[in-house]
Amino acid sequence: MADCLDDFVNTEIKRTFNLVSCSYATGLALEYSKKNSFKIDKLVLAGSMQDIPEEEWSNVLMLMSSCLNDPKKFSKNFLNLITSNSSFIPKQKIIKRAAERKAEKYTEDQFKCFIYNSIRLMSYKAINLDKITCPTLCFTGELDPYVTPKRCKSLADSIPNSNFELIPNSDHLFHIEKPSETIELISDYLLGRQRIAA
Repeated sequence: MADCLDDFVNTEIKRTFNLVSCSYATGLALEYSKKNSFKIDKLVLAGSMQDIPEEEWSNVLMLMSSCLNDPKKFSKNFLNLITSNSSFIPKQKIIKRAAERKAEKYTEDQFKCFIYNSIRLMSYKAINLDKITCPTLCFTGELDPYVTPKRCKSLADSIPNSNFELIPNSDHLFHIEKPSETIELISDYLLGRQRIAA
């Protein structure tokens, strides 16, 4: 997949660019960046950790099974895995309910995509991240129970020239819960704007 991205960059972009990756696309971004940091102006890894930790495998395997047999169970368990029950998250109950309803309606192809991506990431180990030399931002939601701040910071610590940030009062759905803050964080980083501490 990283080679496929490189073909696209070489034929369509043909210059240095910013690469923004989210969640399950982290492995692709890491592998591409290890070989092609010189083509990347800045790298952003949103809701990212190095790999799916073995302690999460049983949860992910159960999700894979339920997405084939019981979409309602899949959607409920999937959202429970990636969301917090914190009352500090704005509109959290509404967002979670809407996300559950959407996940219940996944097509067969979307369920298969979830399974293929999960298997791919469970077998992926992020190594040699010191080969990533482009400026990098790693961030996640402050209350993310899956890509925990600790897991995201560990990724940032493995990449030279990287920064670590958190989006306050949000979980793995930070892009829905805090869209303005998410866009500001990414755009400020890519444009080199100095962030003012709260």
